[in-house]
Amino acid sequence: MRILLTTRKAFEEPRNPIGLLDMAAYLRRLGHEVDVYYLHQIINTRSPRPYDVVGLSVLQSKNPRQPVLDARRLKKNYRARVVVGGKWVQDIPDELVRAFEVEGIERCPGAGETYFQDEPIDYAHYPPWDQKDFLTLQEVHGEIMTMRGCPFRCHFCHNTERTINYFDVDRTVANIKLLGQLGRKQFFIVDDIFAANAAHMEQLYNRLQAEAVTVEGAFAFFAHIQCLNSKTMEWIKKYQPNE
Repeated sequence: MRILLTTRKAFEEPRNPIGLLDMAAYLRRLGHEVDVYYLHQIINTRSPRPYDVVGLSVLQSKNPRQPVLDARRLKKNYRARVVVGGKWVQDIPDELVRAFEVEGIERCPGAGETYFQDEPIDYAHYPPWDQKDFLTLQEVHGEIMTMRGCPFRCHFCHNTERTINYFDVDRTVANIKLLGQLGRKQFFIVDDIFAANAAHMEQLYNRLQAEAVTVEGAFAFFAHIQCLNSKTMEWIKKYQPNE
C-alpha cells in the first residue's frame, strides 16, 4: 500500500514527531511505501500521488474538533481512506466518535502498527528511522525514545501504555547516530522512565561508547522519583545529563 503519515507540527515546542518516524520505518519493513509530512506542508494541496491510506496522528488538541476538521480536509484532498490515531484518540467523548463516523473517518485508538498487522509489535527487530523522512519534514530535533510504556498512573501524564517494551539498543544507537549526522549534538531521551533500569542505561552507554558517540553532557532524560536507587543514580552520574 501507499501510505501518507502526517501530524500537526508543535510550533510552540518543536520536536521530532517520533510516532510518525517509528511508524514509517515499521511500515516500510512490512513492504509498504510511506511518505511523512507535517500537516501544514500538505493540508492545502492536492497530491499528484495517490495514497491508499492517510494516517493522521494526534497527540493532543486544544480545539477538540480540529482533528475532525483536519481529517475531513485530508479525505477531500486525497480521496483515500483516512485513519486518525495517537494518544488523543484513546480518550475522546462520544460526540467526537460520532463526528468521525459521520465523516467516514476511521479511528485507531491502539498502537498504530497494529492497524496494519494482526501480530504483536516486534520491538526486538523494530527498524531504525530513515533519513528521507527528515528531508521531507525539513527539520531535525534531538528527541529519541529507547522504550515505550510506563507502569505509573500520574494524573498529569498522557501516557496510556502500561507495559514496558524496550527497543533493541542497536536501533537506538542507529537513531542517535542519524541525528548526529544530521547536525544534532544534544539529545533528549523522552522515555517516561529511562532512568528506571540501570541495566538498560548501562547497555546503551556501552554501545554508544563502542560507536565513539559522546555521551557525557550530550543527553537529557526523565527520572521518576520512585525508580531512583543507588544503581540508577550511579548511571545518571556517568551520563552527566545536560539538564
